Amino acid sequence: MYRVYIAASFACDSRELTEERKAAIDKMVHRIQSLMPSADLYVPHKLVVPHAWEMTLADWAKAVYDADVDALRHSQLVIFLSFGKNNNAGSAWECGCAYGYGIPVVMIRMTNNTESVMLFGSARAIMDKHEVERYNWETLPRYYAPSLFGSNYILS
Repeated sequence: MYRVYIAASFACDSRELTEERKAAIDKMVHRIQSLMPSADLYVPHKLVVPHAWEMTLADWAKAVYDADVDALRHSQLVIFLSFGKNNNAGSAWECGCAYGYGIPVVMIRMTNNTESVMLFGSARAIMDKHEVERYNWETLPRYYAPSLFGSNYILS
């Protein structure tokens, strides 16, 4: 089965913003699933750790880390839902880890905020959220959204 890891920063300073961010992520995940109906999407904020309330914070963090890294390691694609430089270290780490494993990373820009140059360099494709349905998810061509550079860049 084709496994896709959805990297996205969802933990914010306020509960309200966190819930808004999760809703935006869930909406995009739904769109992605409709474009890749046979793909198994792993969405980290949906992870449920059994008996989490009985664990120490350190044990819970290790359980989350282990589950996420295992899912990442067994994925064929990482889709990074970027909220600009406001992404957290975890989602940036996931993209770097995927790059290190040789797993292609496709970035979907959820906002028009400035992005990190390191993520630009490691992503196979970078698109704005309104371009998702036009991208070829089977061949994963190199693509850089016109909004990034003022013109359309498609590389082989």
